[in-house]
Order: sequence, then C-alpha cells, then structure tokens
Amino acid sequence: MEKRQQPDISGELMKNRVAITKLASSQEARQLMGLLEGMNVQQAARSAVKGDPAALMEMVQGLVNSERGAELAQRIQEQARQAGLSDV
Repeated sequence: MEKRQQPDISGELMKNRVAITKLASSQEARQLMGLLEGMNVQQAARSAVKGDPAALMEMVQGLVNSERGAELAQRIQEQARQAGLSDV
C-alpha cells in the first residue's frame, strides 16, 4: 500500500503568517469572536482536544447557521481568498 504524502501545514502557516495575522485581526473576525462570547468555547475546545469534538462542532454549526455568523464567515472566506489563502 502506498502511503500518501501529508501536506506540510506548519510550513504553509509560516509562509502565510502575515496574511493569517491580518485576517485574524480583521473587523469581521472580531465580530465573529463577539458572537462567540457567552458560549463556553474553552470547555468545548478542551473536550475536542481530548477526542470529543461534538460540543465544538455544535457551536460552530450554530454560528454558521445564524444569518450574521454565515455573513461574517463568508466575508472572512473571501478575504482569505484575496490574501492568497485559496485552500480556505
């Protein structure tokens, strides 16, 4: 059986660090984070790290299913494409 070559994610992140930093600090990203306030993000993330991503997935699903969350996610995705992060 042939083993697939895994992409070098850390190398890609370092190469695109400026674009990712700019994207993460955008007004849209801040607004999206504001929508997450009040949700138990840290607990959901801890559970995901331990192998139970259900709470985190539910939180993300609820966010992108909301009208405002979906709008912000779409705008962030477009900004990522414009920054050359085409696989986002």
